[in-house]
Amino acid sequence: MRKSAFLALLFTLACGGQTGQTGLPVKTVTFPNNARIQAELALTPPQQERGLMYRYEMDADKGMLFIFETERPQVFWMKNTFIDLDMLFLGADKKIKCISKNVAHSTPFTLDKDVATAGCNNSMYVLELAAGTAVKNNLAVGDKLEF
Repeated sequence: MRKSAFLALLFTLACGGQTGQTGLPVKTVTFPNNARIQAELALTPPQQERGLMYRYEMDADKGMLFIFETERPQVFWMKNTFIDLDMLFLGADKKIKCISKNVAHSTPFTLDKDVATAGCNNSMYVLELAAGTAVKNNLAVGDKLEF
């Protein structure tokens, strides 16, 4: 069994079978202020490539958590992502390494050269949230998230 498929199976079992609107497994993420969000897990390369593409809304208490096998540089290209996002890049220790706030959405007509990107060096997890969530919850580099 491929390592990413095995990880997907493990996380699905660890989530107690909870799934989000797209059928992806869901995990509760807790911020340092004890606020919680429900994050869909993007575990496999196809899930990670699609991410939040083609969605027009996301509740303030929802998000998507991308889980990679190792820490490595991560760059996200927001093509066909129709929601403004805050993006938290975390190390293997689940501490925030970088925050990209209010990453601009694209439209079906946005030229590729104008599509926003966000990235960080050596991240193992990336948490996408509705824009404004990082400020609302006073999230900062060095904060540790629980999930």
